[in-house]
Amino acid sequence: MFARDQTLNGISFRSALMVRNHIDPSPPWISEFERDHNELMQSRVEFYYREDPTRLLARLMSSIDPTYQMTDVVNFVRDAIENPSIGQVFKNTFTLAFTSGFMAEADSTDGWAAPDVFETFATQERIRPVEPDVFDALTRGKTAREYQPKFQSENYRPFRFAKVCRLDEQDLIDGDVNALGKIPQEMGKSARRLRPDLVYSELLFNPEMSDGVTLFHADHGNVDTGAALDETTLAAGMARMQNQQENGVSLNIKPKYLLVPPALGKTARKLARDMKLDDPELDLTVRVEARLENGVSDPRAGYKLTHPGSATTWYLAASASQAASILFASREDKPRIEGYKADELGVWAYINQVKWDVTAAAIAWQGIYRAEA
Repeated sequence: MFARDQTLNGISFRSALMVRNHIDPSPPWISEFERDHNELMQSRVEFYYREDPTRLLARLMSSIDPTYQMTDVVNFVRDAIENPSIGQVFKNTFTLAFTSGFMAEADSTDGWAAPDVFETFATQERIRPVEPDVFDALTRGKTAREYQPKFQSENYRPFRFAKVCRLDEQDLIDGDVNALGKIPQEMGKSARRLRPDLVYSELLFNPEMSDGVTLFHADHGNVDTGAALDETTLAAGMARMQNQQENGVSLNIKPKYLLVPPALGKTARKLARDMKLDDPELDLTVRVEARLENGVSDPRAGYKLTHPGSATTWYLAASASQAASILFASREDKPRIEGYKADELGVWAYINQVKWDVTAAAIAWQGIYRAEA
């Protein structure tokens, strides 16, 4: 029989497991109430995290249900998994660990890959104007003509990515709670990598667009060869993007991001810094991305298809708000986590499952540029 502890609640239990796994129990995204609670209970949490997790769970069980009578550890763990309140604590603990990993991963596609939303898994259509209409000089007494631009569409297919994490009864009996700490933290990191993996897969794959020409192609005026990164080639690439046209209409797209492999990181930063010193309006943000050099395995192909990278190829991208060329689409802005007691025959565990419905697609070529050495 374990001593009852009426001061232990779900937040303290969760915080103790986070500290035990070297995860911040009070990250910026939790509620103010939870943060205040952690500050108030800091000394108790420091005591709890040193305790055996099974004993800690027993304390939580006795706090939630003061009438509960424990007989042995095996039956107690089974009862804990069956208890809806304990299940919610398991889910909340898993969610905090998962989110800590998800938020820790850097994403070099922010700013230039445009967000998009889809509702169903049917093929999605993204339209864009390809022949803008013009305003007419209107003489007195005449009727204005309706604005009628011509559109072109690019299609893409959504995907669902998912994983489950099992908190097994036997692990709980043994005091193994990695399924509420380290494992969901690593799952969060893996989920966060989906976006750059998808976006860079599209960038390196160089897909065919609806006009029958690949994303990077001489016909699109957004690729150069024999253009090792230096001051001259960078200026030429920027000029190429700014001179892009759509059916004779100058788009005047301003490059915002310089995307380079690690081998070109030092050169890129120096060029961007020198350029800004010469002209403060020429403010390029340098993004150094290892996938551009090492290549990337495509999640849409089960990571079985690798798009090769290059240590000498570099890219320019416009801000997504001005001229998006590659989008990252999702049904929700972050993965959905669901927790439940396993009800399959012969399975004694609490399950946390994670799904994220996402994809990436090239939608235009004017706001992206590639230079090969």
